[in-house]
Amino acid sequence: MFIMSDFVARTNSHNAEGWLVTTPGIKYFVTEEGGQIAPVTFRMADGSSVEPYHLTPWQDENKTGLSGALKNLRGEIFCMPFGGNADPVDGEKHPAHGECSGGKWELMSAENNGVSSTVRFSFSSEIRKSELVKTVTVNRGESVLYFTHTVSGSHGSMPLGHHPIIKMPAKGETMLLSVGRFDYGSTCPGVFSNPEKEAYQLLARGEEFTEIEAVPVLPKDMDTVDYSVFPSPYGFCDLFSVFKKPSDKPAWVAAVYPDKGYLWYALKDAAVLPSTTLWVSNSGRFFAPWSGRTFCLGVEDTCSYFADGLKHSVEPNKLNGLGFPTAIRFDPEKPTVIRHIQGVAQVPADFGKVADVEFGDRTVTFRDVNGKSVTAAVDYQFVMEK
Repeated sequence: MFIMSDFVARTNSHNAEGWLVTTPGIKYFVTEEGGQIAPVTFRMADGSSVEPYHLTPWQDENKTGLSGALKNLRGEIFCMPFGGNADPVDGEKHPAHGECSGGKWELMSAENNGVSSTVRFSFSSEIRKSELVKTVTVNRGESVLYFTHTVSGSHGSMPLGHHPIIKMPAKGETMLLSVGRFDYGSTCPGVFSNPEKEAYQLLARGEEFTEIEAVPVLPKDMDTVDYSVFPSPYGFCDLFSVFKKPSDKPAWVAAVYPDKGYLWYALKDAAVLPSTTLWVSNSGRFFAPWSGRTFCLGVEDTCSYFADGLKHSVEPNKLNGLGFPTAIRFDPEKPTVIRHIQGVAQVPADFGKVADVEFGDRTVTFRDVNGKSVTAAVDYQFVMEK
């Protein structure tokens, strides 16, 4: 049995059992069921703090009857296989976003050497036998979460990825989203929100786009919607994806909250996780437990066919036909390692939408559309390690 360290405590947060990890710069909670991470409190340089991650409104309610990923749905989630997984494949039937997003994790180890704090958790998959280790590292002096997920003993192919959920800005406030340059963009090809099930989507189905400022929509009295500025139109729950080809620098996404004085960002290797799928929920789902009260944005860095799950991702499809991988192939003799970075940086109130990112010496500089810049300390090469 693991003995708690002085910076890891067993506790309950928002009606979920798990572990609270406290470091000098970041405090985060990991649920035992699902290994989901939130709340996360980042301490800023001026002594203030921000909590960018969303917790679904039923977290402080009676969750009897809820299971899988939905039960503790919050913050950062690792999904394997990613997506709905409604269709069985070779006798395998996985829950939405995989067993690991709702099953029981165990605390393995916690180390603090004065420079970095590293905590490891483990999960055993049963439907397709494998072992999964989640490693979360925080370096002193950085507002960054470094995630490593190591899959051992698996076989075949599977979609997977990260499913961070960040907050929709409050009424009267603004969030500005940038996804950087991408090579292909498309709305969800199927019905994402079905009115017959009390869910409503704004976006057209299976339509291509070249910028998130102009994403095609269903209503005939409008052409596009600007999904770089939030809050999004009320009453809709939508999904669209952008895909990037490999590069020698990390792919990035950034969400600026000028009213709150910070930006949230994620970094990845597009050779491993080519897709960024945006799940936009400004209400839009009126069946329980959503009940029209979920306001968030999922920024999901994956290797998958949209959010359609195992079957659609491992079979030939339009995306892998275009050269974008939609599933990871496992080698049962060699661990598969997935790395991801999520962090925050303090910004002035007049900081605008991020136009570009510059990678320096263990720093990332975010430049807005007006030429203003902020620099964050981060070891971005972490996600490019092979």
